[in-house]
Amino acid sequence: MNFHLLPNSIYFLDLKLLSREFIMYHLNYIMFYNNPEFLHFHIDHVENERSLLVSDDVIDMFIPHFHGNEFQIYKGIHITNTNPYINESGLVQRISHSFSNENIPILYITTYKSNFVLFHSDYLSRVE
Repeated sequence: MNFHLLPNSIYFLDLKLLSREFIMYHLNYIMFYNNPEFLHFHIDHVENERSLLVSDDVIDMFIPHFHGNEFQIYKGIHITNTNPYINESGLVQRISHSFSNENIPILYITTYKSNFVLFHSDYLSRVE
């Protein structure tokens, strides 16, 4: 397992005050005409939640439209050399234990081939 600190900050954006059309237009633009270091979109129809995690290299197209939307700034660690999907038993426990020992809250995101740990940028000096 290898850990790589992502160089860009990651904005966690609450998109509840933006229209779905606006969000989809800009997501398509980001995906097809930009190459963000990190992009994760979440939609939950039950709770009417729409959130976006995006690296600061493409954040400028969203920030001018926020007017009341909340956001947090995180740093991220990319974890590589793990098994795909959920075939790695105890991975989250091993990672969260290290952060828990330092009292650092984390957000854990996993995809097919990658795992990411996000933590508030205020904790960067303690993580390094």
